[in-house]
Amino acid sequence: MIHQEEIQNTALLEAQTNPALENLAVAHCDAVRKAVYEATAKRTRNSYTASKMASEAFRAALPPLDCRQNLPDFIACVSYGMATGLINDKVGSKLLYAAQTANSILPKYDTYRSIPYPLSLTPPPISTQPNE
Repeated sequence: MIHQEEIQNTALLEAQTNPALENLAVAHCDAVRKAVYEATAKRTRNSYTASKMASEAFRAALPPLDCRQNLPDFIACVSYGMATGLINDKVGSKLLYAAQTANSILPKYDTYRSIPYPLSLTPPPISTQPNE
């Protein structure tokens, strides 16, 4: 499990060489990617599988497009993912179009949501139990 302090410490170190990681949402997505890569590589001993799973985890950790406050972070994460090869251009283009669509349909001011993403830098636990 990823802890907020670990993410912040790692983010601070990496931000010195990668300014994109100064954005907490980008740092969160990247930390999730790294954690999944390490866990998968350790379990499977297959770097290809670990890379695929890590890329999927990065996309799953993107901020939700449910309020305007998340749009800049979503775009930053997708741009970072495309620049680093975690998100291919075709998928990235679709994700950026989704952000553009969300921008046009979301209310100008969010009244139902006062806390922007990420609510927590710790991703939710992956449940192995079916939804009840």
